[in-house]
Amino acid sequence: MPDKEKLGVFFGCTTVGAPHLLEGLVGFLVKARIDYVPLGKDLCCGVPLLLAGYHREAGAHVQRVKKHMVEAGITRMVTSCPHCYLMFREGFPNDFGIELGFETMHFVEFAVELLNQGKIKLKLHKDMKIVYHDPCGIGRRGPGLHQEPRSVLASCAEVVEAERADKLGTCCGGGGLLRASLPKLAVAAAKRKIIDDYLNKGTDIIVTSCPFCTLNLTDGAGEITERGFNVFDLPMFLAENMEEE
Repeated sequence: MPDKEKLGVFFGCTTVGAPHLLEGLVGFLVKARIDYVPLGKDLCCGVPLLLAGYHREAGAHVQRVKKHMVEAGITRMVTSCPHCYLMFREGFPNDFGIELGFETMHFVEFAVELLNQGKIKLKLHKDMKIVYHDPCGIGRRGPGLHQEPRSVLASCAEVVEAERADKLGTCCGGGGLLRASLPKLAVAAAKRKIIDDYLNKGTDIIVTSCPFCTLNLTDGAGEITERGFNVFDLPMFLAENMEEE
């Protein structure tokens, strides 16, 4: 990355509201020795307002978000939340005519960049198997980041594929305000997703790249008696499995 770059990291409401997710993301940034400006610790991206139909209120809110970012003086931004990612890349320009003037990356893209540049190295676990859950926001609904997270995880462990994965992957029920409005239905969807796609894959480790998916799959896994599962957001998993100099 250029010396003149000023990187912003937008944490997002869901990550900030879940201490273990926030600890995982910050832990990764610290271990990777990333110099960054923290953003969004007390400021939502505005996507819940937009999804709920409050377009006028969302419009006023995103102006505050833009002001916050301009004042920070960042030249590039990373977020681990697909909802925030799509809001900045699509919602801001398409719904509100707001151009941020800098590149917005999802954490997956950032991790691939760091790994390719040799700035991070992961511990190799020859006997570890991982199944990856494709979030809608950066997969089918977004830019199609399917192989990128798998390539990162493959440098650490064996990645086994679910019955429905990649472009055929289905929603866990955590997004689109479903978890906020109908939490029981959202968790039931996650439970069904795990039973149908992940239960018989010979692993108890599910990694995803979305804080909403992480929380919802964790709750869904808690209702399954056949096997216990450990669900990780990608920053959490990498922070725990990164080689330290």
